[in-house]
Amino acid sequence: MTLQDSETTNQQQFMVRDNVPAGRYELLDLSDPEAPLRSYANYVLQGDAVVVSHVETLLPYRGNGFADELMAGIVDDLRVGERTIVALCSFAAEYLRSRST
Repeated sequence: MTLQDSETTNQQQFMVRDNVPAGRYELLDLSDPEAPLRSYANYVLQGDAVVVSHVETLLPYRGNGFADELMAGIVDDLRVGERTIVALCSFAAEYLRSRST
């Protein structure tokens, strides 16, 4: 379930996927098959809304913009599926607020 594939200058390849059984979106680094998870966003479905309760980047990877990339992938996926997002998490809320202009 690929939402967004991108490549950075150091050849890292990222994919955002909706891990439905876990109830979370995940940002994976495909260039690191042994430990690909970088960030995740927990959510629950409420009708046509995806309610994001928590966004986190794993400790060793913080400060690299991974949570922003994850949120961008989530927004793209929800736009395609014509769903809305409700942010309970302060990071997700600020991300959405800063891009609503």
